[in-house]
Amino acid sequence: GTPYSVPIVSITGTNGKTTTARLISHILNLWGKKVGLTCTGGTYVGDRCILKGDNTGPRSARSVLSHREVEAAVLETARGGIVKRGLGYDLADVGVVTNIGEDHLGQDGIDNLEDLAFVKALVVETIKKDGCAVLNADDSMTEYLLKRVRSHVIFFSRQKSSHLMLNYTKGNAAGVYLENKILCFNNGAKVIPVIELDEVPITFGGLVECNILNAAAAAAAAFALGVPVEIVRSGLSTFRPDTVSNPGRFNILDVGDIKVMLDYGHNPDGYREVIKFAGNINEGKLLGVIGMPGDRTDESIRKVGQLCGSAFSRIFIKED
Repeated sequence: GTPYSVPIVSITGTNGKTTTARLISHILNLWGKKVGLTCTGGTYVGDRCILKGDNTGPRSARSVLSHREVEAAVLETARGGIVKRGLGYDLADVGVVTNIGEDHLGQDGIDNLEDLAFVKALVVETIKKDGCAVLNADDSMTEYLLKRVRSHVIFFSRQKSSHLMLNYTKGNAAGVYLENKILCFNNGAKVIPVIELDEVPITFGGLVECNILNAAAAAAAAFALGVPVEIVRSGLSTFRPDTVSNPGRFNILDVGDIKVMLDYGHNPDGYREVIKFAGNINEGKLLGVIGMPGDRTDESIRKVGQLCGSAFSRIFIKED
């Protein structure tokens, strides 16, 4: 009956939210926390799914935050919930923005990337003063987001030489980045090697570039909460791209002599990553079973069609 605060990590962005949220939850579980997780796959307390569904809105956030067993909350925070009902929490300890890309344009008055960034910026605006914003130094809209940050910042990047990490002038920015195929954490005072890329299963040895960034973002969020390096390393090395740890995200299944990859890609950027990876691991013909949500713009749907038309030998279009 008395107010009680638990650490909150809120994750938004266009692509990578679910993978990043699941990975952060996995790391915090290894740290000994009973984690409440909301994501597109459902609502979880520890290893137990308490509600299946696309639970990325404020109602799901509130249900996790009111659960007596939860010691830390990891909340996937989608655009639709923000626009319609807000956040579902007061202030977060860590706010993560994975990227801002072309998706959901033409809906709810969001017509361009700056409109989309304006909505998703709410996640970095509502962080405790001693909390941390985790931002993608490789994303073109991050400079826009930085104008709205009032907390500490940790960048994540595929490269040490990202101009945002080099030139950010507030003096309190740190970074997780890739150097010589090793994820490193620069805490402002020293550089700490975290893990070799070959030991992070979801990157497939670095072939899935978007998951390099998702792993870096999750590591940065964990460091912002004070998780020890050895726990972060263990989390990154034991989180697998399978239908148990990360269903619907670069899952590869052997069906007879054929390899089948399942992925939830639902916008041009998502399709590009899937097609790039499929081409890297397959020397034969690629067959595509594809679909797009019906509320996307005609332009986005055409772009996906063009990407698939140039990549696949044969295409099956699946429609709801």
